[in-house]
Amino acid sequence: MDTSLTQLKLAALPMYSELQRLIWDKMYDMPESLKVIKDNKLSVSRFGDGENTLIATPYFNTPFQKNSANLSKELKDILINPNHNLIVGQPSPILNESHIRLWSNSFIQLKPLLEKNAHSRFVSTHLSRPLFFKKYDRTAVEMYRELWRGLDITVVTGKGSRFDLIPDMFNTIKSVKYVYTKAVDAYDDIDDLRERLKKDSSDLIILSLGPTATVLASDLSKMGKWAIDLGHVASAYYNVFEGGKMPEQAPIIEGSSKTAIY
Repeated sequence: MDTSLTQLKLAALPMYSELQRLIWDKMYDMPESLKVIKDNKLSVSRFGDGENTLIATPYFNTPFQKNSANLSKELKDILINPNHNLIVGQPSPILNESHIRLWSNSFIQLKPLLEKNAHSRFVSTHLSRPLFFKKYDRTAVEMYRELWRGLDITVVTGKGSRFDLIPDMFNTIKSVKYVYTKAVDAYDDIDDLRERLKKDSSDLIILSLGPTATVLASDLSKMGKWAIDLGHVASAYYNVFEGGKMPEQAPIIEGSSKTAIY
């Protein structure tokens, strides 16, 4: 092993010990996560690298969402005090250079927020990442198929988005309708989305809209709706089963050269 990488991992151990206490000791494993979500109809707000860094760094912008004081505050509020119909997703424990650097960018600012929320459980954001499909193969696909079997769903995503209702995963749904908004800087339209989705009567709302989805899942759960932020689950499926690009390497919009972080 590279000496510098070994040193980086050793230096990260105290931070990872704190993350273990604050997040991972309270995180359901991935199959259990989907069972808990399904059985309790829990809405899900995902906090991946982008969302955590938007909280920690005011001047940070993702490739598809500029930061703002309001966005950062809403993300903080969800992390501190998720409502009883909502569960928060955070990344699974992975000790590699990429994840160490990602956590190093946000942990100091996140720690006091996580301390305030000492009793909440978590699910893994890797439910919609290639790791879930690599680890559990067809079982992961079948769990998703059962999650929305027989349901009327609404998909909320950006215009031209690469989110795809892959038949192998989604042909168990009863019906689908779409609500489209901006693919970039969708948070600018969040008030309009809230108003539009207040009237939605579907069984399940699937969100694929970056940090805006994180906020919307919380808002919709407060309205008594079941909303799951699924992130780049379609790209994750294609990566594992069809040799497609990693989600963060795929364009945000079909035909675009701009790519995402997760």
